Amino acid sequence: MTRLINTYTLKGINVLCHCRGGVGRAGLVACCWMLKMGFCGWLEGEPEPISPRGTTPSTDGSETDTDAEDGQPIRADTIQMVERVISIVRRRRSVKAIESFEQVLFLAEFVEYLRNRGRDQDSESE
Repeated sequence: MTRLINTYTLKGINVLCHCRGGVGRAGLVACCWMLKMGFCGWLEGEPEPISPRGTTPSTDGSETDTDAEDGQPIRADTIQMVERVISIVRRRRSVKAIESFEQVLFLAEFVEYLRNRGRDQDSESE
């Protein structure tokens, strides 16, 4: 699937991703594709710190609980990236795109996967 999307996208040919309802799963694939292609920006620099309790200080000084389903904290920059990509897909497709918590969690895990893969590629090139 990645090869198909990359081949057509890089040639400027539109790609349509659809599921039965055309919103949830199709939106999830569209989000992953946009993240992988870097259409929402790149993960740069050092991440914002996460406190040991799994809370992240917000800009107003309060703390936001960022625990994932498995108890592992989700980084603040990951949450920002996921919010950005969901916002774009919802504006372009439907406000119903990305329908469940599980889909949002999958996107957060996909962002972490891309981050770790990039880190692994950087260490191989050194």
